Amino acid sequence: MSPKHVKLYVSKQKTDVNDAIGISIATIQPNMPLSLVKNIEQQILQTLTVSRKLLYKQLTQLGNHIRALFYEYGHTIARSKKALKEALLESNDLPEILSQLLNILKAQYKQI
Repeated sequence: MSPKHVKLYVSKQKTDVNDAIGISIATIQPNMPLSLVKNIEQQILQTLTVSRKLLYKQLTQLGNHIRALFYEYGHTIARSKKALKEALLESNDLPEILSQLLNILKAQYKQI
C-alpha cells in the first residue's frame, strides 16, 4: 500500500503503533489500491538509479568542498565541472600539507 493512502487513516501522531492501526484500517477498505511487487529487473534499475543520484550528490559536495578550500587561499574557481577539473590539473601554491589533502580529494573526485 502506498503511504499516501494509509496516511488518511492515521488519526494521531506518527508512531509505529498508530501507523500499524492505520494500515490495518486501510487494508479493510474497499477499492484500496495496493502496490505491485517489483520483479528483479525493476529492483536492479531502481537500485542503480538511487545509487547514481547518491554518487552525483557526493560529487557535487566534494567539488564544492574543493572550491571552498581553494577560495580560502585566494583562488577562485568557476562553478562548473570543467573549471574545477582544470584547476585540479594546474599546479597550485597551497601549503604542502594542504597539497597532500588536495591530492586525496582529487583522487576521490576522480573515483566518483
